[in-house]
Amino acid sequence: MLIAITFLFCMNIKAQDRSADSMAIINLVTQYENTWNNNDMDAHCKVFTEDGSWITIGGFYWKDRSEVSTATHALAPAFKHMIPMKLNIQRMQFVDEKVAVLFLLEDIYINSDWNYPDGSIGGKKGEHDYGQMSWVVVKENGEWKLKAGHNTTVDQKMKQFNPVK
Repeated sequence: MLIAITFLFCMNIKAQDRSADSMAIINLVTQYENTWNNNDMDAHCKVFTEDGSWITIGGFYWKDRSEVSTATHALAPAFKHMIPMKLNIQRMQFVDEKVAVLFLLEDIYINSDWNYPDGSIGGKKGEHDYGQMSWVVVKENGEWKLKAGHNTTVDQKMKQFNPVK
């Protein structure tokens, strides 16, 4: 009986720890969203670990926070046309006490027309761009950070053919 009570007590402590970590990760997602929506690329880059990598919706691979910073600062003028952005966590899975995987749906509202550097149309005011993100987040020095992320465009036409929906 004592072993069972001890086991249940330990399970309860572990669940409470996950709840605090879950809230911290939700706050990280909110921080990412807010820094994007404020076009604050300095703060945006701080959600990443020093070696945090990102694969963009356009297929670019940025291997660490320095490259993420260089690229996001260079693209910040275009990002101003893609506000607000809303992230919805679809799933959060803990790998262990210091690693979690997230799956997020991104909804970006195009607030004004914008063009690519070559002059071709990038987005029209009033449109939405949808992305599917996967993140690996890690707990470093008691703080959750984005270690690796990938963003993929959600093809609205193909969405209707998803065999599991």
